[in-house]
Amino acid sequence: MIKNKSKYLIPIVSSIIIGYIMGFLKVPYIKAQNEFWLGIGLTLFIIILVSFIFPNLIFKILKINSDSDNCRINYKNNWYLISIIILIIYIIFLQIKEINGSLKLNSEYSNNIAWNRSFVKDDQKNKFALLSSLISVLDKSKPNNDTLKKFIKEQILAISSSLHVYNTKELDYNDSISLSVEKGILLQALLHCEFDSTDFSVLKNNISFDGANLENADLRKFDLSGINLNRANLQNANLEFTKFNNAQISGSNFRGANLRGASFIKANLIKAKMNWVNLIDGNLQYANLDSTDLTNSQFINADFSNAIIIYANLANAIFDKANLLECLVVSCDLKNTRFNKAYLVNSKISHSYIALAEFDSAIVGKNWMDQITEYGDKGVNEIKTKYNIDCYNHSNVDSINCTLIKIK
Repeated sequence: MIKNKSKYLIPIVSSIIIGYIMGFLKVPYIKAQNEFWLGIGLTLFIIILVSFIFPNLIFKILKINSDSDNCRINYKNNWYLISIIILIIYIIFLQIKEINGSLKLNSEYSNNIAWNRSFVKDDQKNKFALLSSLISVLDKSKPNNDTLKKFIKEQILAISSSLHVYNTKELDYNDSISLSVEKGILLQALLHCEFDSTDFSVLKNNISFDGANLENADLRKFDLSGINLNRANLQNANLEFTKFNNAQISGSNFRGANLRGASFIKANLIKAKMNWVNLIDGNLQYANLDSTDLTNSQFINADFSNAIIIYANLANAIFDKANLLECLVVSCDLKNTRFNKAYLVNSKISHSYIALAEFDSAIVGKNWMDQITEYGDKGVNEIKTKYNIDCYNHSNVDSINCTLIKIK
């Protein structure tokens, strides 16, 4: 008798074992916190379903008389229906529990973020008010006491280092940057103070203006050499004849800025956005333009000698009469890029598609055609069919320079 009843434990024990394995492996995967119990429940359901489809097999295992049709009908109408209802209710319960937990966590997280941002803004307002007072003392009082001047500068440096970025500006192609309005105002305040060059250099070179928001700012003719403006926003700013020599400006946004005559000698412009800018007569000698966006910009008569331009987008940019002496241009997008009358002697344009670029009257070395073939540029044959190379002896130079003449 006991032995026969123990037969009924087989489905239960089997479901627990299989259910444990399924729950541990999260099979089938349903986003819930109770995968183990869900696995056991699903296994019981599968066993009941199998017993409904193959009742004779189950009855044979349990040594139950299966001759009665009523037994099979009752088994079908009761256990199968009940098991489906229980399973559905169980899954719905777990999902509702999971969703409610997620909503609660998201609500708490949003409330914490809002509170933290409010706290940060108030804190930064207080710090900025103190900075304004210190700058005013240093600017208007002009203390002759070197000790006092040193103390004030140290206080400005200490407080400015605690300013944070918290505003977000959406850029093109689903990109965005985090910004600090306070850092932008601080830089403009320092620039318009009547500091001596030494005091300003100390502050400029030791304060990080990373993420400063300088959109539409007027910073014409200021010397910002050596400054840290990484990930700053200078969109539509007026930066005519401004100096950024040796500056750190990676990831910054210059979209639409007026950079006529600006200087970026040895500047770090990695991943900067310099699209739609006016950089006519600019100086970018030895600048690092790795992965920089230069699309639709004007670089007429600009100096790019010894600059590094790799993985950059130069589509629709104008380099007419620009100096690219020994400039490195690697794996760049040159679609509709203009190099008319540009100086390309000893420049290296490699692994770029140049067929759609314009080189009318560009000055190149006598072996330029062979070099672009050797460097793996695509579209070389199109260039050879579009341009003739006309070489002449350049005065006071031993080497021979040539001009690319467009075939009409």
